[in-house]
Amino acid sequence: MTTGRLKNLRQAEAYQVKAKQVTDLEQRRSRGCQLALRIVLWPLIAIDRIYHKLLFVVSTSRTFDGVTLYSIENDSGFFEKANKALNILRSVDPRRYQRVQRYMPILAHVRQGGDFYKHSARAFYVQSKPDDPAFFASMIVHEATHAYLINKGFRYEKSVREQHERICAREQLAFIVKAINVQEHVPTSQKEEVIRQWKTWFEEQLASGWWHDKNTRRNQMKALREVLGELFRK
Repeated sequence: MTTGRLKNLRQAEAYQVKAKQVTDLEQRRSRGCQLALRIVLWPLIAIDRIYHKLLFVVSTSRTFDGVTLYSIENDSGFFEKANKALNILRSVDPRRYQRVQRYMPILAHVRQGGDFYKHSARAFYVQSKPDDPAFFASMIVHEATHAYLINKGFRYEKSVREQHERICAREQLAFIVKAINVQEHVPTSQKEEVIRQWKTWFEEQLASGWWHDKNTRRNQMKALREVLGELFRK
């Protein structure tokens, strides 16, 4: 081996050692940052859990076949609509209903500013209370799919939000199609047209990108003030 090649080889080995040292240092810094972040966030996480437990403490509760319903306003309309939706879901699609029982056993109408799944509470926070019980049932399917995916290790993180939502929307649509097809008195051609319209609606909703940060901000402080006000009125 010539002197020049030997020198180049030694330089390459030195670069490899240096690169490994830098990588090791970055990994140690990353672990240190993660630990520091956990230490900083732990009080906030604890407060968040207490807050959501408080929501349930100050709410009226009902039960439906393994699912607990909460309403901070003791809203009889919510309880009635939720019962109808759960009954339809259990009747039309027992498998997806079991997913609700196992992974998302709480439905709560507690003024959180939107319809979404809260993993730390294992709850679907309901804001809209749709009049159509079948569509309400489909919303439950959607959020229960979020719960299922997160419990299986597919976390709802910014980089995969769209994929998460598309999977859940697909499950929601599959339930709607099933609920339509079990209507024996409806002509097949009419079912097909309604299903086509629903598919178009879901495509439009997915195109809106509702999961982006600018579309998902919620006023948690306002909700907390309402909860505290409710607590002191009791």
